[in-house]
Amino acid sequence: VSISCSSNTRSSSGTGVVIDSNGYIVTNCHVVKDAHSIQIRLNDDRNFSASIVGTDPVSDLAVLYVAVKAANAVPQLRQRIVDGKIVEFDYCNIGYTVALPDNTFCNCYTESRMTIEEFFVDAKARQEEAKKHPGFVNPDEDETGLFFCSCIPWLAFTQCIQPAPIPADTNPRIVFGKYIKEGDKTQMPLHIQCNHALVDGWHIGEFFRIFQEINDSL
Repeated sequence: VSISCSSNTRSSSGTGVVIDSNGYIVTNCHVVKDAHSIQIRLNDDRNFSASIVGTDPVSDLAVLYVAVKAANAVPQLRQRIVDGKIVEFDYCNIGYTVALPDNTFCNCYTESRMTIEEFFVDAKARQEEAKKHPGFVNPDEDETGLFFCSCIPWLAFTQCIQPAPIPADTNPRIVFGKYIKEGDKTQMPLHIQCNHALVDGWHIGEFFRIFQEINDSL
């Protein structure tokens, strides 16, 4: 669907996808930022007014959802080395950072094998619970089958290097940054870091291709 928004200071447009029969639409957070009026045009040229159910400008849950779907579509990104053997998970969820009011962060673990509207509700509830327990280590959580995700919404980057433990784990790390406008296009930096024992350049290329395909379909 096509989305047109207006506020007191600006207008914006973008695309989204209808995710269920109730009419829920998911789009990127910047499209509907500060919008007072939202108009939706379907592919058959029907037009509707819409309202915002929820947004997440820092972690942008829509991007997290798309990223984990794209990553799970590449089997090698679901593989881990455990006790010297390669293990492939059927599905991997997300472990990511959530910003706190004092400019520190906490870990949040989110289930993503659900519809997008269920994901928004579940993820926001998990974020609020995670904020009650600041820190980066949860000894009760098995992180082996997670994708580690981070967002840097304050800047657009061209390169990102993340620390890894020694000996290195095999969890892929995904980072996205600030949206930037170039002409009529909106671009977003996206980074993925993997263990080369399991993943090579072709697999990373597949992740970006599938991620782009999902966005192009919205």
